[in-house]
Amino acid sequence: MEYYRHYTSQYQSQIHTNNSRTEKLDSPDSPQVLSSTSQIGSCPNISRRMLVAERYREELKLREASPDKIFYDGVNLSGLDPSTIFAPALLLVMADLGIKNPTLGAIQISIFVLAFALGPIFAAPLSEIYGRTMIVRTCNILFIAFSIGSGFAQNAAQLAVCRFFAGVGGSGGLAVFGGVLADIWDLKERAKASALMSTLLILGPVVGPACGGWISERASWRWTCWVPAMAAAALEIISLIHMKESYIPILLERRLQRNKRLHPDMDLYTVVELLSDLSTRRAGSFISSAIRPVIYLLVDPVLFLLSLYFAFVFGEVYLLIVTFPDIFGDGYGHSAGFVGIDLLAQGVGNILGLIATVKAHGIIYERQTRPDRRYNPESRLVPAFPGALLIVAGLFLYGFSALKYHFIVPLVGFVIFAAGAMNIFLAIQLYIVDCFAFPASAVASLSFLRFVFAGVFPLFGSRLFQTLGVDWGTGLLAFLSLGLGLPFLPLV
Repeated sequence: MEYYRHYTSQYQSQIHTNNSRTEKLDSPDSPQVLSSTSQIGSCPNISRRMLVAERYREELKLREASPDKIFYDGVNLSGLDPSTIFAPALLLVMADLGIKNPTLGAIQISIFVLAFALGPIFAAPLSEIYGRTMIVRTCNILFIAFSIGSGFAQNAAQLAVCRFFAGVGGSGGLAVFGGVLADIWDLKERAKASALMSTLLILGPVVGPACGGWISERASWRWTCWVPAMAAAALEIISLIHMKESYIPILLERRLQRNKRLHPDMDLYTVVELLSDLSTRRAGSFISSAIRPVIYLLVDPVLFLLSLYFAFVFGEVYLLIVTFPDIFGDGYGHSAGFVGIDLLAQGVGNILGLIATVKAHGIIYERQTRPDRRYNPESRLVPAFPGALLIVAGLFLYGFSALKYHFIVPLVGFVIFAAGAMNIFLAIQLYIVDCFAFPASAVASLSFLRFVFAGVFPLFGSRLFQTLGVDWGTGLLAFLSLGLGLPFLPLV
């Protein structure tokens, strides 16, 4: 790569200032033989490699973003979220499969989301061993197979099992989301890149419910499982052509192996080998990588608390989505198709929150990178403050107007809530990506908690609203959101 050509000229000029012996230095593009007379300490080879590693770190800080060269995350950009496309058809599913218990019905949605929590714990570390593309494509095949199986389920147990494994497969793209951001985009462009990828990701929750409602009415609820599988299959084919590997250690290792075959007599290595123990066996590397997300959560209190708040807000989103068939279907008399249209309010709010957050991050970054200032990752959390207030305001408006006023009023509240939620999601994601050396694993920690909450919240939603009512049940969620957000004010 370009790094090595740059290093070669630097090392040659430095090496010629000392008089010593000949050593070999590897460039994955074109191996170079350097004449070195360095007698730094008793281990000149180790000293030289330490110098290479240090120069690499300096160069890495200056590398430019290349968003136009990578097609990525196509698996999750199908525009049909399998968890929300299924939601408007829930009552039809329960009637068809003979499910009488509302909680058992909610499990059919929750089980998919819970699988999203478990998938990244394994997929993210594996992506740091085998590369991003292999994990995404493998997970996508798993998603396609079990989504098709979900459509053929004849009872609740079969449906739950198929949706669980479909969720594990569907989490592949989300698992590498943070890693890809760090791989491709620099600090300046990362907010825009995150917004772009998030925009495509939220098309699922926007388009999914609208399509799911009408598909289940006009055809069958089973097509809400088959249509996402078809979209994922089409994108799998496209990704084979356009999706390229982005993880630098994997790219360098591939080039190293190629050059070792071409130059078997040379002592070749990559810079990344000097920064991490790539010589260990893959099994041990996987174990250490697999436990890294858990370690992050246990030893970093800031990450844990941010993940907890992020997860709570994400759980609220799914809790409210699951209540739509009851509130807007039974309460306001909307058909399954129109309940899907009602859920477009989430997409409207997400897009508004996205635009505002990206603009705010652009302004903050310009101020943080002035010559007299030093970049502070905590500045990523500043836009989260108004987002937290929007969440509380939206929940109160939604809860205390539902079933009492025109259905537009609670939908406006849901738009406000969704805008604040997107604000929180982007701010916390960017902060985590900026702060951790293994962003894929850090985001996997975040994803684990958020999807656990998203899977569990709908299970107690009906009991919560039956006990407290829609108004005070949602009000309780608003107060809890406010309480969880207060500890982060010192960071901002």
